[in-house]
Amino acid sequence: MAQSLVQIYVHIVFSTHKRMRWLRPSFEVELHAYMGGILRNRKTVLLRANGTEDHIHMVIRLHQDAALSHVVRDLKAHSSSWMKQREPDFAWQGGYGAFSCSASQLGGLYQYVEKQKEHHREVTFEEEMKKIADKWGHRWIVNDETGEQTWEPS
Repeated sequence: MAQSLVQIYVHIVFSTHKRMRWLRPSFEVELHAYMGGILRNRKTVLLRANGTEDHIHMVIRLHQDAALSHVVRDLKAHSSSWMKQREPDFAWQGGYGAFSCSASQLGGLYQYVEKQKEHHREVTFEEEMKKIADKWGHRWIVNDETGEQTWEPS
């Protein structure tokens, strides 16, 4: 029987609802481990996770049979339930960004994710998202009234 080799690396980023500062350092490691378990249950591997109190970056290796939209949906739903035990009003933002990464670029992406706290001492979340969107040929737009975030082609 032939065996397949599939290596799909994805950088995922999403924020808390209205970028509320709910992701506390006191339980950050536990949250990342919990999210890793959710991903493992979907045959997907969490390679790195980090962020600030209002958003998270993850690098995953997506399983060949997994649909990214379903993985992220389940990840956000189950981690939201876990978070509500710590922050009763907790919610993630409605959408997410997901970007492919080649194996040759993983080292740089790992460093970028690992240094998120230092990075955000100088760069706001909004500036970061606009830069990422621009890199991928899109504009990142936030509705000031609702907090809804959208990605539009440039």
